[in-house]
Amino acid sequence: MAGDWIKVECVTPDKPEVDMMANHLGIDHDSVVGKLLRLWIWADQQSISGNGLSVTKTMIDRITFVTGFCDALKKVGWIDGEDGNYSLTNFEKHNGSTAKDRAATNRRVAKSRAKAKSTPECNGESVTNLLQKPLPEKRRDREESILNNNTPPTEGNADQKLLKAVWEIFPEVGRRRSSKKEVAAEWKKIKKTDRPTQEAIVESLKGWIACPEWQRDNCQAVQGVHRWIKNERWNNTPTHYIAPSRDLTKPTMS
Repeated sequence: MAGDWIKVECVTPDKPEVDMMANHLGIDHDSVVGKLLRLWIWADQQSISGNGLSVTKTMIDRITFVTGFCDALKKVGWIDGEDGNYSLTNFEKHNGSTAKDRAATNRRVAKSRAKAKSTPECNGESVTNLLQKPLPEKRRDREESILNNNTPPTEGNADQKLLKAVWEIFPEVGRRRSSKKEVAAEWKKIKKTDRPTQEAIVESLKGWIACPEWQRDNCQAVQGVHRWIKNERWNNTPTHYIAPSRDLTKPTMS
């Protein structure tokens, strides 16, 4: 048991996965979010990481009181596995014991900093500041810099230019559901040999922007930029829009 609380992102009710699940199950979006909370709370009480859950599809449907809920989770990629061995995607990142410790630490640090700013007459460093381990701000800055123009010329500038182009072209609703830090982090996870060229990824993105799935309901089905990259959606551009026939994912020889 990882604790008596769970962490939920504020954007969860508006995520495209929730919309897809609502359409698949024939229930409203708020009901989907409520069922997800019920499942996540149960998983938090039964495991530390959300992996290796010894349950069946039928039991997951019973926990959420919706027939087909497990299938809907699989459809949007929020659960993996089979009966007797299910894992909730990214559960440990948000609600594992380590993630909760990290979140609690961040709150304590933020509270301490706010208090320090409100008492400028204090000249000495507090015990909290002396014992506190440095936060990974430099790493976050490096990830953010991939999408900005504030890095010196390096071989990584090609990635920087590619991701900057994707961010600027991506629909606004997708950018609101993501962050440059998340985009850079997901891109770094992809093997260099599997990364497409800028031309290829832009062509595919244009296809997704033009497809009916993204156009309907004021683009509510558009997923966040980082999730689009994580799922490598350039490999399955909508069939009505086909990128140039030559393989743009491989660099050409000069």
